[in-house]
Amino acid sequence: MLHNGNSETGVVLREQSALLSQEDAYLRYFAESVAAACLAIGLFTRIAAAIVGIEMIVIVFLFQWQFGYFWTNRGYEYALLWAVLCIAVFFKGGGRYSIDRLIGREF
Repeated sequence: MLHNGNSETGVVLREQSALLSQEDAYLRYFAESVAAACLAIGLFTRIAAAIVGIEMIVIVFLFQWQFGYFWTNRGYEYALLWAVLCIAVFFKGGGRYSIDRLIGREF
């Protein structure tokens, strides 16, 4: 999420000297808050799973790949797990108790 610069992601970004725009910050905020909340409650499930899954794949390859697999060494294990789960939700849908199913349309 958007932090005050003390997070590990901020450190990695400074190390890689990545220039991030304000639009990029808004997109990440949307993906990590709005899309994640929609995924949790089952609203626009497939779209939210695609957004969160793409974000996790970016995190795996751009930020955590250099540290190896294991999460105890800042590796990509946890982000890869979420990416695979989002891919599964994208193809399977929200399920029986999702809001998408309650409104009668699965997006």
